[in-house]
Amino acid sequence: MIDAAYAIRHHVWATRRLLEYAQGLSPAQRALTVPGTAGSLNFCLAHVVGADQRYLRGLGAEIERPFWEAEDSDLADMLAAHAAGEPAWERFLAAPPDLDGWFARPDSRVRRIVLPAQAIHHGTDHRTQVGTILLHHGLELPAVAVWTYAREAGDFVELSGPEAV
Repeated sequence: MIDAAYAIRHHVWATRRLLEYAQGLSPAQRALTVPGTAGSLNFCLAHVVGADQRYLRGLGAEIERPFWEAEDSDLADMLAAHAAGEPAWERFLAAPPDLDGWFARPDSRVRRIVLPAQAIHHGTDHRTQVGTILLHHGLELPAVAVWTYAREAGDFVELSGPEAV
């Protein structure tokens, strides 16, 4: 069976990695966009961070300073909000709430089981948009694939010589 915790940890790691990469970009580079994305590179990153906070709140996490994304969101604020969310994801993984329960939104209700799956899908979608923006403008794409995460976590070891069959 798939380990949802691994998928969530990859999601958190990949977002952090892109935020850290963005620190090396100029404001003009973070303002880049291409048709078909949610907006600028900066907005796409901010949107993942803001949405994650909303998913975490729906799962019962207390968020001290809610982060709301905007086109001109400050990268330092994004990093701080994401860093604050990382332990909230770990608390969720350690003791998930009643995932069959409902989360009431202003316009709808959704079962809590949907929120972690949506966080993973949503983050992947917008991280891909960030990659599209970077590559379209000739910028380097940081490695955020599950394979890279697995290598860093020690869950993927490449073999050579007689061990590699």
